[in-house]
Amino acid sequence: MTTSLRGIATLALLKTRFDEGRDHLGLFEPFVEDAVRAITTPSFTAADARQAVEQSHGLVIPTDTVQTLLSRLTRRGFLRREAGRYFPSDGRTPGPSIATERQRLEERQLAMAVAFQEYASRQGHAFDDPLDALAVILAFLSDNNVALLLGDPVPELDQAQRSLPPRENRLVAAFIAEVALPSADLQPTLKALLEGLILQNALLLRDLGAAGERYHDLMVFLDTSLLVAALGLTGAAAELATKESLSLLRDTGATICAFDRTVGELRRILAVYEAHLATAEGRLTLHPTDLTRHFVQRRSTPGRCTSALSNSCKAAGSLGYWGQRTPEA
Repeated sequence: MTTSLRGIATLALLKTRFDEGRDHLGLFEPFVEDAVRAITTPSFTAADARQAVEQSHGLVIPTDTVQTLLSRLTRRGFLRREAGRYFPSDGRTPGPSIATERQRLEERQLAMAVAFQEYASRQGHAFDDPLDALAVILAFLSDNNVALLLGDPVPELDQAQRSLPPRENRLVAAFIAEVALPSADLQPTLKALLEGLILQNALLLRDLGAAGERYHDLMVFLDTSLLVAALGLTGAAAELATKESLSLLRDTGATICAFDRTVGELRRILAVYEAHLATAEGRLTLHPTDLTRHFVQRRSTPGRCTSALSNSCKAAGSLGYWGQRTPEA
């Protein structure tokens, strides 16, 4: 239940960051910083940081997003990176702590849970723990978030679509209408939790898994950076995260494609590496990108680029990434 409480408080924290005007990645940056601050090992990977964020805040963030956020912390001097691993920086400047704000939100959410627990008790339904009551509220919001946000009547869902038994479903609906929304204290807490839940689903594509039946004739075209990552040319973490995202999209019924010009751009990029990796002088002219690090760290030869160039279409085809705009290999 402790992990669940942290996750519920995180929803409201996300909404607070959104109201402050943070960009997409900026919404998650404080959670990553807070989680890696608690890592006790001398060094860690992006995958380790992803697990720490999930354990500390109940947020499941894609590995490539965590890696980008770690790069931000590295540029700030909070971390340093060596050979693909991250180390605490001796001169790091800590950012604002979220512990105080989290505690304030948890207290408000716990007060709402206690109010629901007391309301349920008067209706003849007992919750042994306020956190159990809070989890029931969250389940109801997850099922009905769009209707509640728009102020529409809560729809009648089939039992297969509901997370709660019918009695608890009706109980939460009545509590929200009769107690939470009219209350000056509870209404802001409920609203922050609801909007944070919707924001999390939108940012992390939580609703995509249930959206497959709604997508028909949807084609998603990859840009060059995603295609490079999907082919494993910017590291294993980026490759895994990209493949997971594309697999999720395919599960919705989407067709994953790439424009001819995108593949042409990939060919030209790899041709540059093919021409410059042979000499030390040539390697020094390459921009310090993830693609450069991939080839340099593996001591790749021009033949490696030639192989990547000739196999790119074949590899993508074997992964099922091509749609109707398939170029000739």
